[in-house]
Amino acid sequence: MTNKNYLRGRSKEYLAKKQLEANGSYVTRSAGSKGIFDLVAITHERVTLIQVKTTKRVSSPNFTEATYRLDIAAIRTVTKIPTNCDKQLWVWLDHKGWVKYKVTDTELIEFERFQY
Repeated sequence: MTNKNYLRGRSKEYLAKKQLEANGSYVTRSAGSKGIFDLVAITHERVTLIQVKTTKRVSSPNFTEATYRLDIAAIRTVTKIPTNCDKQLWVWLDHKGWVKYKVTDTELIEFERFQY
């Protein structure tokens, strides 16, 4: 039997993939979520590396940073990337929508909230 949390997270990865493709990106998904990033989205101008998470709790930068500190630390270890590449953390807040963050070496910057 497949883990309920895995299925919940996977469904949000597919939702994010579908939304990115609808906006013109070519998107690949890391099956089984064994890598640091769940999705890689590519356009003519940008490459975006995305880790997708789901939560039932309120998501603020402080909450997100504390809750996903190990994931954020792993994202920050990826340093050899082109200048046109972003590292992002997308958190699905149940019954609300996405809270999206850009992950830099020193900051977690929220850039979008509650977009379906």
